[in-house]
Amino acid sequence: MNTLSKAALLVLLPMVLLQCSEDIEAPIPGPGDLPWGESRDATISSLSGSGWTLVSDSNESVILSYPVSRDQDIEASDLFAEAEKPEEPYTLTLFFKDNALTIARVQRRDTAENVAEFLKKIQEAYGLKEAAVDSPENSETTEAGNVIKTKQQIFETNDFVLKLNRTTVEPAEEKMKGGLNDQIEIQLFPKARNEGISAEALSK
Repeated sequence: MNTLSKAALLVLLPMVLLQCSEDIEAPIPGPGDLPWGESRDATISSLSGSGWTLVSDSNESVILSYPVSRDQDIEASDLFAEAEKPEEPYTLTLFFKDNALTIARVQRRDTAENVAEFLKKIQEAYGLKEAAVDSPENSETTEAGNVIKTKQQIFETNDFVLKLNRTTVEPAEEKMKGGLNDQIEIQLFPKARNEGISAEALSK
């Protein structure tokens, strides 16, 4: 078997490095991408086949994560309490009623640019226009000077009610700049599986 020449290896090496470092495209859980009404086992099997990894399976919920590419140097962030941020940067928490998928919560923690792009794709997938409930933005400045802004919106379509919680960080500390400091949480309520759900009811 012929071996690659040194010159060929020098050409191929940058291509290999680029492929290894390339970010994995994060899937968007659009209206038809979650198996609403399916059993716990069938739902886990379906999503596992789409690349999601099972994190935990308890009586309360099922949690899966998607392996998006991460930089260990920028992943660490103490701007979120442990109870608020997902264990992995991209998680899907599923809730069942009578062993049928009823509610889903999507959490994505990333750079401000990536979170904004992710939100844009969600809005396009669900055809979200003007929010039915648009709460005022809250702003808080930490002792280190980092500005944390939180915003909540509720959207309603013919088939879904979506509750969006967005946290945006304007970091003052150099070590925080460019990090996975921003987060979005999206709660999905299909009307067919949640009797009486509406933007008004969810805002109370």
